[in-house]
Amino acid sequence: MDTNDDSLAERRGQHWWDLRRKLQQVMLNPASGANFLYVQDRVVEDFLDHLEAVKDKDGYVENIQTELFSLSLEVLGEICYGTRLNSFQNGIPEVRSALKTTFDCLNESLRGIPTFLLFRTPMYQRFEDATKTLQTFYTQNFESCLQRSKESSEFKNIIPNLLLNHKNISLKELCSTISSLFTAGTESTTNTLSFALYHLASHPEKQEKLWHEINRFVPEFPTAKQSELVKPPYLTACVKESFRMVYPTLAGPHRILDRDINISGYCIPKGVHVVCQNALMCRMEEYFENADDYVPERWLRRHNPPSAKFSHGETVDMRPFVVLPFGHGLRSCIGRRFAEQQIYLVIAKMLQRYKLVYDGEEILVKEKIFTAPDRPIRLKLVPR
Repeated sequence: MDTNDDSLAERRGQHWWDLRRKLQQVMLNPASGANFLYVQDRVVEDFLDHLEAVKDKDGYVENIQTELFSLSLEVLGEICYGTRLNSFQNGIPEVRSALKTTFDCLNESLRGIPTFLLFRTPMYQRFEDATKTLQTFYTQNFESCLQRSKESSEFKNIIPNLLLNHKNISLKELCSTISSLFTAGTESTTNTLSFALYHLASHPEKQEKLWHEINRFVPEFPTAKQSELVKPPYLTACVKESFRMVYPTLAGPHRILDRDINISGYCIPKGVHVVCQNALMCRMEEYFENADDYVPERWLRRHNPPSAKFSHGETVDMRPFVVLPFGHGLRSCIGRRFAEQQIYLVIAKMLQRYKLVYDGEEILVKEKIFTAPDRPIRLKLVPR
């Protein structure tokens, strides 16, 4: 099943909106995450057992990012295809390699002169080979998933079945959507979790505060009987602050204007490509006091929010519009509900089992499509 030209990323204008409208009714429904809570929780429990097996005698995991990548693969295998990929046992090495090559090539394409637009460069050939490997993997698993879902009700809560209930979505559109979710979901969620755990391990007083709040809100996080994930306020604050400290993408939302607009007294004409520099704004004192410090408390309601005054005199709280890790508006991330739920689950369940310790040098940011740590994050897991 050829899906190369039918994903949201490849569509434009009305053609894009036709598919987006169908998908968001299911994917961005606030209740959609509940369909996958039990599945994600089960995989996270297996992940914690895996960490216990891979840490050394002193409790160190040499590269938490590598292990989180395996977790992302396993979660996506379950919610996208209803199958386990055995990634904790180094399963599907060819898919791992193809995903890495895909993102390496995409990152390389952003630098220098785009000669790959003129002829098939070595980089483009590597990218093409990797995408062929991934397309074969996606198509085989998608077809197998559909067949098994016809034979058993066990698969009723995986993404394909939920979307198939929307009669206007074609199989080709569905396959391309699942493929895009799988590709983007591995790298983005892995890097986000890597930085979130690093920040908590580097700030033990914040970590302890979060641990106490998690245990106070939900002693067992979660149980299989829960219909939705309970998120303690300080947990969401810690995640938001990690997003602020390390913005997950190179830039924020960007749009090609379809009409002239006025922004803060500047007239920007139709057709101009506007890119929001959210990563820069996240570190500006104008919006965040002590902007270089990790302070989750700034996101709690009882703290006075910073404000910005516009040229027309209106004063507003700018923070919600500065930290937009999943984008904003009609083009916000279609997989947001599932990604957020995985992030909260992993952090909460890891802290319930371990105290996280980081005693290495400061981790810096490597600028890629999805920002990544500049070196392996070596975490020590101390049993609680």
